[in-house]
Amino acid sequence: MTPTVSVCVSTFGRATRLDRLLAALARQDLGGTLEVVVYDDASTDDTAAVLARWQQSGRLALTVLHGEVNRGPAYGRNAAWQAAHGELVLFTDDDCQPARGWAGAHLAACAPGRVTVGRTGPDPAQADVDGPFSRTLRVEDATHFQTCNVGYPRALLEQLGGFDHRYRRAAGEDTDLGLRALEAGAEPVFVPAALVHHDVRPSSWWAALQETAKWVDIPLFAARHPATAGTVLHSHRWWRRTHPVAVLAAAGVVGALRHPVALAAVVPWVRLRTGDAPVNARRRHWPWVLPAQLVIDLAEVATLARGSARHRRLLL
Repeated sequence: MTPTVSVCVSTFGRATRLDRLLAALARQDLGGTLEVVVYDDASTDDTAAVLARWQQSGRLALTVLHGEVNRGPAYGRNAAWQAAHGELVLFTDDDCQPARGWAGAHLAACAPGRVTVGRTGPDPAQADVDGPFSRTLRVEDATHFQTCNVGYPRALLEQLGGFDHRYRRAAGEDTDLGLRALEAGAEPVFVPAALVHHDVRPSSWWAALQETAKWVDIPLFAARHPATAGTVLHSHRWWRRTHPVAVLAAAGVVGALRHPVALAAVVPWVRLRTGDAPVNARRRHWPWVLPAQLVIDLAEVATLARGSARHRRLLL
């Protein structure tokens, strides 16, 4: 029987969270048939064993694809949906848990030429949502087309060619596909009933610093969507409004080694990070959180500089 809905996932090195996702998909209450296609992007942990166990269980109509080398989530998702059979293709991620009615809500809202975006919020079973360097995801509109919770008609994916493989990290490739869909005349629809709970990363400065590397392809997004970039970027040359003042602050810190008055250059960044774009910390924690956040802001700028050189589009 041809499946009504295909759920497509690209996974890498998250065996425990993948197991949790597959359990959530097995509980879906869908008025039709559901298949799941998982592309294992050359994981080195127990991912293969988890997938084999689920295939043997018979609880899911599960197809598994294994990559020999890591090629990034854009490639993995394309491989998954191209191997799928459903006319409605849903994407979610290996750090997510769709609620029981998730697939059914997308199915009820789908139509030819329509992209459905579901509601996403932090997993209520996890703590530390509000730590200064915690990470989770909240989606309350159909603006950025995050792959944690989005649905495309298969015909539309075929028309667009799927995700752009030049995005090697999980950053920008989903919004790029959604904007290309809009340019092709697709209709975006937000579906609040299609709920996904997203994993919460505990507050860790080191993890937040490492994550800055994922933004390397944002200059590609800016180059590909110049007309739309203004709604996503701070300005034509700066991704976030914290970045120009962070660079100024760094120059002030270096200059203060010879002329202490140069520390005044740090003030605009401090005002922004304690005002309109505050760090997520209580005031008594500012003495250590603010310097740590400045390092992260500067690491983002350095990553974007590398991406600018790679994609020949200056964005910092």
